[in-house]
Amino acid sequence: MNVLLIIADALRRDHMGCYGYGKNTTPTIDRLVREGILFKDCASVSSHTVPPTLSIISGVDPINHGVMTAQDYGVWIKEKPWKDKRVPLRVLAEQGYAVDGELVMRWGETGFQHDCNDFMAYLDENRNRKWFYCAQPYPTHLPYDPPQAYYEEFIDVGYCPGAASRERLDVVKKTMVCHPTGLVPALDTDQEENIPDEDMDEDHARTSGAVDFEPEDTPGVRALYDGEMRVLDDWVGERLEKLRSLDLLDDTLIILMSDHGEELLERGHVGHSSANLMGTLYDESLMVPLIMWHASALPK
Repeated sequence: MNVLLIIADALRRDHMGCYGYGKNTTPTIDRLVREGILFKDCASVSSHTVPPTLSIISGVDPINHGVMTAQDYGVWIKEKPWKDKRVPLRVLAEQGYAVDGELVMRWGETGFQHDCNDFMAYLDENRNRKWFYCAQPYPTHLPYDPPQAYYEEFIDVGYCPGAASRERLDVVKKTMVCHPTGLVPALDTDQEENIPDEDMDEDHARTSGAVDFEPEDTPGVRALYDGEMRVLDDWVGERLEKLRSLDLLDDTLIILMSDHGEELLERGHVGHSSANLMGTLYDESLMVPLIMWHASALPK
């Protein structure tokens, strides 16, 4: 059995059809759920990426792994406390698995072997061996700038933002860190960056913008986010089709989840704690999807 672990960044579960959302944002994922297992009560260990990512791939909670910030990560990666630990991914490697993924060697201490950012090419190269692959798609993380057709599909009928609202929505479409005025993100200071980013692609470019939202922005923000949900759903569909074309799908365990949720102006902010710098811990930030599928090893 192969394993495809998809940790979709900032994926908000109550904007997915399979979790009861009324708009058709995730048709492919919804079909996967109908043939697999959906967990209704999964909570992240944090509202930003670093702690839950390490917890997901290691099975160790933050109180024990101690990596809550980029500075903690810098100490962890330098001191290598898990160098000789028999952590889960090393157990898979002992069983003959290739243990790879996209932008995963920053977590190499957990047992990853290679960064292989092109999953389609990876499948072609590894189709005759067992593999564990961790994908980390980014569409539902700020900035939200889906194709215009997807934005139009999800915008409320009759919504027409004014000039000031359009300016605020442009910040949402262009920046990774979207924070209230008066706050300064670490990436805008001289603070040392401990998490390596030399392999970042354009989608992960670290940009910031200050903006103070108004209630009138809510429909636009949600339509932009829902459009990115459909982009993610297309992304999942392309990978499932590739697995099917290579006759690998039926022997692959698919796990789809997220590192944390996302605020969409419920409390005046957009994003999550490291993107809006507000650090809230409400359900929209912490409750995440968890979906598992296998053709025969799991029940429907």
